[in-house]
Amino acid sequence: MVLIIKRNSKNRKLKELTNMPKTKRGFKASEYCGKVKVKEDAVTIQKKLRNEWK
Repeated sequence: MVLIIKRNSKNRKLKELTNMPKTKRGFKASEYCGKVKVKEDAVTIQKKLRNEWK
């Protein structure tokens, strides 16, 4: 978030702007936990993906 502060701003107004609630970013990963079914171990999948670059 970007706040534009002008020279003639009052202290009360500045405090109100800085105390505004922060926006939430991201997602809740716990909602998706266990949703994807894989047949292989996670480590072997990672090794296969990393070897694709060679």
